[in-house]
Amino acid sequence: MNEPSASGGGGPPAGLGSGQQRRLLERLAAQPRRPRALAAFDEFFRRQQWLADLHNDSRPAVGQLCGFVPEELVLACGLRPLRLETGYDEAARLGGQRLGSETCSEVRALAGLLESGGGLLERLQLLLLPTSCDAKRGLAEGLDWPCPVELLQVPAAPQQQRSRRLWLGEMERLLGRLSRLGHRPRRRHLLEASALVNRRAELVRRLNRLRRAEYPPLSGADALEVMQAAALADIAWWNEHATALLDELAAHPRQPAAGEAAPVRLLLAGSPILWPDLKIPLAAAASGGQVVIDDLCNLTAWLDRPLVIDEFNRASLIEAAAERVLLSCACPCLIGQAEPAQRLLRLAADWRVQGVVFHQLVSCTPFAMCSSRCASRVSSAGLGWLELHSQFGEEEEAPLRNRLEAFCEMLRDRP
Repeated sequence: MNEPSASGGGGPPAGLGSGQQRRLLERLAAQPRRPRALAAFDEFFRRQQWLADLHNDSRPAVGQLCGFVPEELVLACGLRPLRLETGYDEAARLGGQRLGSETCSEVRALAGLLESGGGLLERLQLLLLPTSCDAKRGLAEGLDWPCPVELLQVPAAPQQQRSRRLWLGEMERLLGRLSRLGHRPRRRHLLEASALVNRRAELVRRLNRLRRAEYPPLSGADALEVMQAAALADIAWWNEHATALLDELAAHPRQPAAGEAAPVRLLLAGSPILWPDLKIPLAAAASGGQVVIDDLCNLTAWLDRPLVIDEFNRASLIEAAAERVLLSCACPCLIGQAEPAQRLLRLAADWRVQGVVFHQLVSCTPFAMCSSRCASRVSSAGLGWLELHSQFGEEEEAPLRNRLEAFCEMLRDRP
């Protein structure tokens, strides 16, 4: 069995946020009838194994925020992809000393990782920041990075053919940069990496299909833990352990206890939710609700789209990787204000959702801009709508839970 190794690494240096993570893992483990296969994911986070693996890996590391860098291209060049998103509140507070408390929590947390030292960011040979929002653009010049930093020019309106051509040109430029760090990818390298990514997408879709059941076999927090690990773990490792989890769920279908009421079915959307800041799905469960699907930009929207390969030559494989990440974009500042509402309605119908919980990180302006339109469309469709504003940290859970309790009670009382 492969040991966990990082294709991402949003974890902090040892000690930073360890208490927050320990308390979360204890709460997850205390959930009733929890599948045994989840122990591998708990241990992955508990040991923060990717940190040790990162320092032991001889491959140059390429860091990124958001999911706009195709992992298959980085892997095919013999490099180590490293996701740097983190939900550690201590890192965000530390970064706020440099960037100010009104800056997006995700961006402050990355600045906090830089401030804390520990060699995590020093292992990077290249950091790629997307132009998807002002906060990320500002990071390129706002901090003293220990490695070269480049902006990735993300085009608006990704569905348009012109945007795809511009994006493919940007990916070809990126591939040249990655090749100089590692090696020029051959067709077989691209095929191997593409197969790993497509297998992961298939497993995520299977996992979410199981969550359509009246009594889903996995809690909302557990599902988010598994998908958060997909953003951090070596893809082959994650595929292996996700397969084991799905096999267990198939072999032991969820049977409700006598008299157990079905949970209120919720769709979680909006700003990123990042490990270990899982207070919203946990508060929902404590309120009688369950997150049965998400439309968060850092989870299902990014993970479940496979490469669509027309021909198995090198150029087509590169183009398929470029289109995969562009078309999986769920950021309102790139896809417009109408598409997020349409996505919510499609998911709500497919997963028989009763209400939408729309999460906004404080200062996450792209989702703040589209919330009004989404609220109007969702409410017009007869679904409940709850908008929650939060920053990283456990102290915010109590007021969020009070609002979720009232929301779930209102949905249960609907005819």
